[in-house]
Amino acid sequence: MHFVILELLILVSAALGQSFSGKRNGHALDFTIPTSAATVKVQMLKALTATLPLSLFAAEDPNVATDANTDLIGSAFLLEHSSGRRVMFDIGIRKDTENLAPAILKTFANPDGSFPFKVEKDIPTQLKEGGIELDTIDTVIWSHSHFDHVGDMSLFPNSTNVLAGPGTLKNTQPPFPENPNALNVKTDFEGRNVSEVVFNAPRIAGQAAHDFFGDGTMFLLDLPGHIAGHMGALVRVTTSPTTFILLAGDSNHHIGLVRPNPGVRLLCDHQHDLSEDLQKLGGPDFSDPFITPAPQNKSIHTDAVAATVSLGKVQRFDARADTWVVLSHDGSFAPFLNKTDGIPLFPGSLNDWRKKGLKELTKFAYLKSDNPANIFQSGTETNSSAKDTSESNVVSANNSTSTATTLASATPTSSESSATITNGATADDETSSADDAATNDSTDEGESAGDDEGSSDSEDTADSSE
Repeated sequence: MHFVILELLILVSAALGQSFSGKRNGHALDFTIPTSAATVKVQMLKALTATLPLSLFAAEDPNVATDANTDLIGSAFLLEHSSGRRVMFDIGIRKDTENLAPAILKTFANPDGSFPFKVEKDIPTQLKEGGIELDTIDTVIWSHSHFDHVGDMSLFPNSTNVLAGPGTLKNTQPPFPENPNALNVKTDFEGRNVSEVVFNAPRIAGQAAHDFFGDGTMFLLDLPGHIAGHMGALVRVTTSPTTFILLAGDSNHHIGLVRPNPGVRLLCDHQHDLSEDLQKLGGPDFSDPFITPAPQNKSIHTDAVAATVSLGKVQRFDARADTWVVLSHDGSFAPFLNKTDGIPLFPGSLNDWRKKGLKELTKFAYLKSDNPANIFQSGTETNSSAKDTSESNVVSANNSTSTATTLASATPTSSESSATITNGATADDETSSADDAATNDSTDEGESAGDDEGSSDSEDTADSSE
């Protein structure tokens, strides 16, 4: 079973003309990124905590507690360009969860009627307490349109734009209450410009891209599969040396799906954390992920096959020593948040992640018995809250199939949808969908996507764990 994910990636990617190993048509994928002397400051905000069925994310395996629940966090990111322009990448969940769409409340309701997503302070409150006025936020970028990422846009002034991935508006219009079954509410869109990104930049590692600031400092990347319009952001955070953070959104929900992988092998100092069975799962050189993605009938992803291909893309970035992959819901981060020598939260910055060794600190933290993301049964101690599915503050694992179906289903829409909403009214806007971008790609992967950036972008592809 431990080769299932690798075999699936090879089969699916072969159909798309590219292989898991980072090659396409026999040629290495081009990781060259256009040069830039500017950077973007990345500040992480904790948006929520939640406990959800692991079966939404992972396939059944005797070594994995897929019949239990796992602890997640939710993250949002303040991105400040060196010019001073500020944008948000996701804004978490709204504080008044009772005003979420009824379809969401019904789907996630605990047996006692409570809601399993907990919010200490919403993102707008955290920003204002940290000295960031909401009218200084130029744009809120949605990695996708799920309720735990779009927050409460009504708290932002109408001058704040929303930028979403291709297909988002078709999937969300009309919202609640016009559509009683919708997963989004009217105030997510009302009174502001809402538009969809056009992936018109040169491809990066075979991925459709959009140069958001226009200067090579941040590329929005097409990462389809989770829901229509899902995307990530590759952000340049330092220039000497050049390093990046890949904000991977909900491309996956557990870091054990990402690593180990052929580019990030498990070193000996981590192997003692594994049972004998798990050591076999890792393969002969500990280059296979320990967790296999959930099948389509249970998956939280709209398209589990496309999500698996996106997972392969994330793994290729993860294998680069100059790139740190940050998932929106990585529960393994929890013990390190705002701790000395840990992961700084807003107003702290993630830009010095490489200097501080944050990738190494968190890389295999989920294997530790006391880490809340540890979900292995044989020889490793699963965290107590994940074991106990009877508590009222967790979603029943038996309800995971209906939860996945609700989140993965597209909102019923009219036959025509605009790609732009301007101040609450629709306006025509020409967009390029993720599928069209993939189908119509004429970029030669052997050609440079821009000026050669030197060792950081064209040669610094091997993770330091190799």
